[in-house]
Amino acid sequence: MGLIGTILKIIKYLMLITLCLILIADLPLLLFLLNAKSVLLESTTYSKALKDNNAYSIAREAAVNKGFEVLEDNNQLKDFRVPKSAVKTAVERIVTDEWLESQTDRLLSNFFSYLKGEKQTLSLNVSLKAVKANVVPETQDLIDEVFEEQADRLIQQYYRVPGGAPCQSLEDCEQLCKNPAYAQVCLQFASQFGVEEISAQAIKTHFKRQVQANLSQQIEYIPDSVDLAEPIKADAQTMDSLEQARSAIQTVFTALNVLLIATIVLILFIAIVAFIPFHPVSAIRWVGFPLFISGTLAALAAHFGPTQLQQAIAQQIPPELAADTLFTLSKNVVLSIISQIASATFLQAAILAVLGLILLLSSFFLTAIIAVIKRVIKLVKH
Repeated sequence: MGLIGTILKIIKYLMLITLCLILIADLPLLLFLLNAKSVLLESTTYSKALKDNNAYSIAREAAVNKGFEVLEDNNQLKDFRVPKSAVKTAVERIVTDEWLESQTDRLLSNFFSYLKGEKQTLSLNVSLKAVKANVVPETQDLIDEVFEEQADRLIQQYYRVPGGAPCQSLEDCEQLCKNPAYAQVCLQFASQFGVEEISAQAIKTHFKRQVQANLSQQIEYIPDSVDLAEPIKADAQTMDSLEQARSAIQTVFTALNVLLIATIVLILFIAIVAFIPFHPVSAIRWVGFPLFISGTLAALAAHFGPTQLQQAIAQQIPPELAADTLFTLSKNVVLSIISQIASATFLQAAILAVLGLILLLSSFFLTAIIAVIKRVIKLVKH
């Protein structure tokens, strides 16, 4: 081999080493970006993260706590002393996990379809028909429980026989109306209850009907569906931001496709350079080496990365935030999404590393076979 041949060989190996280093750096990044794109822009990712972290029950519990604060702050409702356990049970029956999950899945699906450009109009409709239909029947037990526990106190506060002393209890009111002195006024009073005479059962029935009628009236004001996109559409700045996000996502899609094609071309170029003038085994080995190294590095990063990130976040969170339920839920949802990206990346990286290892082992195996064949041919010639 002359000087020129030696120089060309050195240039070839320097080129191969450079290309392999570029490929080793490129492949893990490409795997991560492709999986991040497929995970972050799929609505099912967030649905799964919310479900796995019991988000629906936690959100409903927070709503119950907030609603109970409203009850306690409302002077009129405060008199009823509604037990929190009863409110929680009623809300769980009215706003079920199934309803929350189905509505959330639909919202996420519509939002990400719009964000990815699959839909041109943003629509975030939430159907409230099922919730409205559940309110009256599912609050029956709550009304019964409140009234049964506090009947005497409510009677003293809200029910007075006209022209007579206030009733101290259901039974007292019933006995009072048996007194002939109050016969006429009690008949008038009874007519308010839609019964012929005052009795404990009549007052109970009237009270419950009154509450249910008021509840039904309030429900009528609730629409059958609400489009959460309306306030977003009304805000020009928010819509501009969404349009910019849609444009950026399309740019990212294009860039990733270009990077994927460039990576494939890079692998083919390495194989061609290593193959010249005629070294198929060398081509296999030079392709297998970066695939094995990059796949191994990506798999290790995907396996240990989420754990290290979780530990780092835990060290930075102040104690007061760590105790907050909604913050903990948000943190767990984010970590769950990162875990999904890492799991997908790990699987693909492991396949890449195994493929690279097979190519490397095959190259050495082929080298040994070729050496044996050459030796046999040499012996035959002699």
